[in-house]
Amino acid sequence: MQYKLNLLRVDGESNNDYQYERGESKAFTKLYPPEMRVISEGFLHYVKTIRSVKNYVSPLGTMPPTTIGDMTIEQAMKGINNGNLERVGNMYFDKTKCTDEISYSNGNILKNGKPLIENDELKLGFDSVYTENLNTGDMELVVTDLSASYFQEASTVQFIEEWEYDKMKGRFEKDIKYNGLMVNSYDTETGEVRGYKSLFTFKAGKFNKKMLGRDGLIKENMEYNVLFNLDFNSDEDEFSYGMARTSFAHGYIEPTERYDLLYSLLADVKSGKLSVYHFDPLTFNPSRLKPASANEFLSAMHLTDTVMAEDLLTGKMTERVVHIDYTFSDVVGIHFIEDWFMDAENMAIYKRVKGIVLLREVKDEDTGLPKGVKAISPFYIKLNPRL
Repeated sequence: MQYKLNLLRVDGESNNDYQYERGESKAFTKLYPPEMRVISEGFLHYVKTIRSVKNYVSPLGTMPPTTIGDMTIEQAMKGINNGNLERVGNMYFDKTKCTDEISYSNGNILKNGKPLIENDELKLGFDSVYTENLNTGDMELVVTDLSASYFQEASTVQFIEEWEYDKMKGRFEKDIKYNGLMVNSYDTETGEVRGYKSLFTFKAGKFNKKMLGRDGLIKENMEYNVLFNLDFNSDEDEFSYGMARTSFAHGYIEPTERYDLLYSLLADVKSGKLSVYHFDPLTFNPSRLKPASANEFLSAMHLTDTVMAEDLLTGKMTERVVHIDYTFSDVVGIHFIEDWFMDAENMAIYKRVKGIVLLREVKDEDTGLPKGVKAISPFYIKLNPRL
């Protein structure tokens, strides 16, 4: 699963909505500047410690470099045999496409031998911008060398990770394979964010569990959504859903694996292995959760609602009782509640999953088109019983 989590801020942005799109996983979180600074400093510390590291950035400027699907059979077999292709979940990564060398020298961070960060200032390179000529009033194209504060521009942290649910212990673990840091790319005319630029994408080291104390803590109760891919062929219009900034992701969980995960979670709730609690996203506080029964949770999957519908014979609006039975395919994603810890020496982040909320799609009542997500039932499933 691959996704990005963005810093929640509005500098230079006119649209701060979470864009929900069918066919892509999405994520959002309340990741504030102090947490992002800790992560940013962690990346710098790692580079300074290791001195020279490979930056897993593809020619297109994003990760991962490739999957096995766009290779010839001969290329794929050769890459697997010689170890150049690394498998992470259902994706393969081509190690030969690490195009950048990030190094530390004389107090500065270099990219392929050229300055990337000097005195905490990010060297963005040359760009062409239109500037008004005050004498003529005309807009003229000017080439300028752009620099900005590294800590102010660092805006997005990205992950490639494998998920595992331990049915015996009721634990949801995330094994982070790669993590990275990105900065915003702004439109030079409007000042709006037009995309992201990848700074660092490192292969994560093994997390030292000594950092699970307060010293390694980045943030408690980190909340974000990861949505499963739905329909790759959908070309329906999209709607904005007021949550947070757009966050692109490329993760995909095969339906069989997804349904096996959901079945295991629900079965463990029913058996009592996992405990559930009432969930209100507006007042959520893990320390003040009100316990709920497994029957309450499972009963919420079968809803009865009263709606107004037109009687085709009389033309009048009448009340009708509608029965809604949710299926596994109605679960389009997971809302995670986690604690994050960082081991800067190994560039490793550990996510302690505390609980989840299952999500369903919300459609516009008039058009029937998707416009966002919400909890499929108002219940929180607590994971990792040690917590």
